[in-house]
Amino acid sequence: MVNGLDYAWSTSMIDPHFTLIKVWLDVSEEQAGPLLVRCRFEEPWQIIGPLQSASPTIQVRRFQPDPRVEAVTPGLIRQIVEAARLAGWQPEIDREGRHFEWVSGDLHPVDDATLPGEDPFGVLKTN
Repeated sequence: MVNGLDYAWSTSMIDPHFTLIKVWLDVSEEQAGPLLVRCRFEEPWQIIGPLQSASPTIQVRRFQPDPRVEAVTPGLIRQIVEAARLAGWQPEIDREGRHFEWVSGDLHPVDDATLPGEDPFGVLKTN
């Protein structure tokens, strides 16, 4: 619940570096325009092979903490909903979904949040 309204949300993997967060009013996914947010997330088991075969420079960079990577939690969903509302998302009347990327605590509009973002380490090639 955010500001008196119930929201539902789901996540799905876009690629090994990004996850897609889908948020909608809990009344019905059909009635409201969903919020689609691309968010950095590392699935370590997806990159272990390419990481082991990468150059030492890339391996060192890869194991440095990255402040852009956040776990998807109910608290993060609240932050995203509040930021999207401030950015003009109105799921009660919007029939079209809105697309954003969540980066270091900020929401940025994007054309298509379902597409992979830039590979931050240059380790993996995605189709």
